[in-house]
Amino acid sequence: MNTTKSPNFFVKIIKSITDINFYSNFRNEKLGKSFGYLLLLALALGIIFSGIVTLKTNKSIDDSLTFFESEDFPDIMIANGVLDIDIEEPLVLKQDGDIIFIVDMTNTYTLNDLAGYSIGYLITPERVIINQAGSPPIPFEFKNLQDFQIDKYTAVDFLNKTKSVFIGFIIFTIIVGTILLKLLESLIVSIIALIANSILNKNMSYNDLYKISIYALTLPSIIVLIINSLSLGLSFGILLLIYYSIATIYVVLALKNMDTDNIEMNHQDDLSNY
Repeated sequence: MNTTKSPNFFVKIIKSITDINFYSNFRNEKLGKSFGYLLLLALALGIIFSGIVTLKTNKSIDDSLTFFESEDFPDIMIANGVLDIDIEEPLVLKQDGDIIFIVDMTNTYTLNDLAGYSIGYLITPERVIINQAGSPPIPFEFKNLQDFQIDKYTAVDFLNKTKSVFIGFIIFTIIVGTILLKLLESLIVSIIALIANSILNKNMSYNDLYKISIYALTLPSIIVLIINSLSLGLSFGILLLIYYSIATIYVVLALKNMDTDNIEMNHQDDLSNY
């Protein structure tokens, strides 16, 4: 019996990107190992992206606190669940085209105005909205503070004390969200693989197609991570097109390079390698 060791996680990343012929091995490994690779990939991507977002968020919060504490920032008050800031027109601050901070007591600006920035803050009388590229927006409602009266200095003190909790929440949300997203994406690509399997007349089982789909996600996942980390400002539609186009190309090339005439004969022997 062939006792060749299964490739480790990092070898699989490289092979899934650079060696289409290696997808025959991916097809024949146990489903649990392929699924484990998907979880590890999602975890690695989530940790990397959350680290990048954390660095940017921490710097943004520190810069914001410095500005809040300066004489240039107007007095603020939260009372009866409503924020009041002594400004006549919305205040818009931008940093390196990467971060936007909006204080708007007139409800002129919306969540859409935060699009295109890696981190965006929108403060209105009703809520604070924090929007990070690649993650759903996070709202904080002032109505939950109806029993409190907070001024400028107590707000700064509160932010200082809760900054670490807030950053921890961001890290947890991004990592869990990335894992759930990759599970969904693997199912979508497996449906694409089913269609390609039918068109190319490859008599492969859904389990094999699902395993191929998992590895086909590797390169597009890394590319999208880079795009989001660099805050290139591509629209969600363009990102989807890039992601699934690349995944589809890998699936089609992998299927074309497989000899389905010998799938059943080789399947059991190949399984023993994994």
